[in-house]
Amino acid sequence: DNAPPPVAASDPSVHPNPDAKAETAYLGVVSSSTPEMLAIHLGLKAGEGVIVRSVMPDGPAAKAGVANHDIITHVAGEPVGSPEELRNLVTGRKPGEVLHLDVIHAGKATKTDVTLGTRPAELAGFEPHPLDQLNLDGVPEELAERLRGMIEGNLDGPDAAPQLDEAMREMKR
Repeated sequence: DNAPPPVAASDPSVHPNPDAKAETAYLGVVSSSTPEMLAIHLGLKAGEGVIVRSVMPDGPAAKAGVANHDIITHVAGEPVGSPEELRNLVTGRKPGEVLHLDVIHAGKATKTDVTLGTRPAELAGFEPHPLDQLNLDGVPEELAERLRGMIEGNLDGPDAAPQLDEAMREMKR
């Protein structure tokens, strides 16, 4: 008999754990799209760059020197223009990989390498939901997109309220 011996039932490669989850790469930032006015001021192309709104203490980005208010313009040579693009470029990699970032820090372009971490378990179930399903039936598409942009955090601080009021007045017309 030349048949190989049967594989033991305890071999995990034969019976993978259905509850096991693949590790997700983690950068450790909260970001938002770059407002048009800031992009113009910095000479960025339309849709280029995301603002780092928050850096997780002791996270991979913090360890690499990425700071609040930095603007990430490229990830591994790919332009990034939205938080979703940034998330996809990060989660498409593996924890431990080194990711090259082009960043604007205090008005100066710089480059940094970040060793990606593993997304913490407490964040594993958190996935932002797209706002394209936000029910804005009857609202002109251009206005609906502006509202979505404001909600996503493209506008914050004292400038958001007047613009939101203006958008609401336009919607009532």
